[in-house]
Amino acid sequence: MEFKKLTGHTNIGFDSHWQGNIPYKLFSTSLRGRFVNFLRMGTPTIEGLTGLAKITPEFKAYLDDLAFRKEQHLYISLQKRDGNEAGRTLALQNLQREPDRKNFKLVVLAQDSSFYKQKGRGIQDADTFKKEFFLQMLEKEGSGFYFPEKWKNKRKFQDKLKNLLDDVHYVLFSNKVNLEKQEKLDFIEVYYAYLSIFLSDYSQAGSINISCKDAIDRAGKLNSLVTQLIMIIQGKAEDPRHRQVHGVLTHAPALAAKSQAVIAGHGKDKAASGRRERLVTALEVLKDPAVRDRIRKLNITNLAGEMLINVNGDIAIAGVFNDAG
Repeated sequence: MEFKKLTGHTNIGFDSHWQGNIPYKLFSTSLRGRFVNFLRMGTPTIEGLTGLAKITPEFKAYLDDLAFRKEQHLYISLQKRDGNEAGRTLALQNLQREPDRKNFKLVVLAQDSSFYKQKGRGIQDADTFKKEFFLQMLEKEGSGFYFPEKWKNKRKFQDKLKNLLDDVHYVLFSNKVNLEKQEKLDFIEVYYAYLSIFLSDYSQAGSINISCKDAIDRAGKLNSLVTQLIMIIQGKAEDPRHRQVHGVLTHAPALAAKSQAVIAGHGKDKAASGRRERLVTALEVLKDPAVRDRIRKLNITNLAGEMLINVNGDIAIAGVFNDAG
């Protein structure tokens, strides 16, 4: 087990799938009448003795099968675009540029930037924070974000991201004028969850994965929040069965892949840097009955003009919810 961790940190001889971190489907749900599969997988890249990353043949074969069936796949990466993860991210970016990969779309969401951790930032005017967030996503060089160029250059796409910032501000904090540092940290986490659902719809993907290196900490956190958000919208979050399933989907990947929990932070700023701490505080915000009520009423309608999540449906997990719609 320690050898697997070492290869991932040194980028030598690293192959997440071959080393036992097997991809699988987390759940399915209905987005605007389309059935979408949410997958869980570690990075589909191989790094040999040189440390140069390339895409695994099995992931390419999966995309080939989707292309044959005329289906789209959305990959949301939480790996860094610089440093020791740059090679894996670049391999995914290059995959999207291949002429026969028109059914593959890549998005990268920053998880290690100073903005993400709100370093040196305290209480702040909410409108200023949202403007900075938008610039980080679409305009600031080196921010850690990546969207397909065709999306970034469309005014409609830009407006959707701005509207979503306002939506999250409303559902979490009732348009509060000033936000504390912890509130901004929670805002970012929940925004990423809303954004992941929106991008699933915008890309018209039939399948989506949210992945970091191993899909247990950064991706485990975001997958957990996406699942919880969908359950809240569908009115199922208080149901004991769904609460149990959410707990399993949150913690089982790390236990199965590396026999560990979602990693905790350390040091003075662990509330901002710890994956587990960020997940726990964001989930606490989403437990607020008033927040849940606003989430259900909004249902991301400002983004699309109609209902996105099928509130009469359910998340579908094999052998758990046989009545899923």
